[in-house]
Amino acid sequence: MQKSQKDTIQLEEWKTSNKRIDSIDARIWQGTGILLVISIGGFSLLSWNPPSTLLEYCSTIVIALISAAILFIWQRIYQRWQYVQSIIGYRMREIESDLGFFPRLNLYAYVLEYWDRKEATKQIIEKLEKEENESYLKLRDFYNNQKKHKKFGRTPLYKSLNHLTYFLISLWILVIILNSLMYFC
Repeated sequence: MQKSQKDTIQLEEWKTSNKRIDSIDARIWQGTGILLVISIGGFSLLSWNPPSTLLEYCSTIVIALISAAILFIWQRIYQRWQYVQSIIGYRMREIESDLGFFPRLNLYAYVLEYWDRKEATKQIIEKLEKEENESYLKLRDFYNNQKKHKKFGRTPLYKSLNHLTYFLISLWILVIILNSLMYFC
């Protein structure tokens, strides 16, 4: 295979990978939005009135348990999608390097996100500093400026969504506890 053919194939792979990442992001946000709205609606419907019959109590407990289970399963699906995205992102950084993309968006985003975790980015940062010193200096200055002024989030999205999921699960457990106390007391 000639170099130009290989480059064309890699460029198409990069474009396809970029679309795949965008598609996964859209699914993550759609799913998160739906589960958040459903949870808030469920809390508001089930938490205002104490159960007066055994059927109401059991229904509330079952709904809360199913909701918590769905959130837990959603978190596992989300974590799998994040893993797939990381693999695709790695391949995109390889293609960017092979084709000599400049600037390399995926490389820069990765380095900026994991700059403080030297074990994750040490080799990349050293290579960038050695081979593209001007770009490295600009990226380092940008990172230091952003870090100093806290202009961009330091908590990765996957951690935030994990925290949100655990918070919603905790609220459903609280619904179970409160409804049990209201029914039995």
